[in-house]
Amino acid sequence: CYSGCGCAGFYVCYSDHENYVMVLTDQKNKCIQIKKVQAGSISIQRLWTPQVDFMEFQTLRIQKKGREISVWLSGCCIGWTETSLLSGRVGLCTEGTAAVFAGLAVQKLPQ
Repeated sequence: CYSGCGCAGFYVCYSDHENYVMVLTDQKNKCIQIKKVQAGSISIQRLWTPQVDFMEFQTLRIQKKGREISVWLSGCCIGWTETSLLSGRVGLCTEGTAAVFAGLAVQKLPQ
């Protein structure tokens, strides 16, 4: 849940300012963005969610397994991407807004 017209979300795999992957909720454009920065080159994949109000709390799951990152909203997989980054840090982020995150869990996937 957040205010303003920016984006809020997660660093899925952060290596440095030129190599990372973010998953962001974008209320204004009614989508979830997967933003990949690799060797300074930026690509953005938009997963359209016109029926979702990000001003309300939503269940969002982001799963990284090897090179694959999948995005789940309310229990349904809505998209995925691949990255060359095999490891990195995770974290919360906002761009031009304030956000409230609740019920956050970071878990290792079973082998």
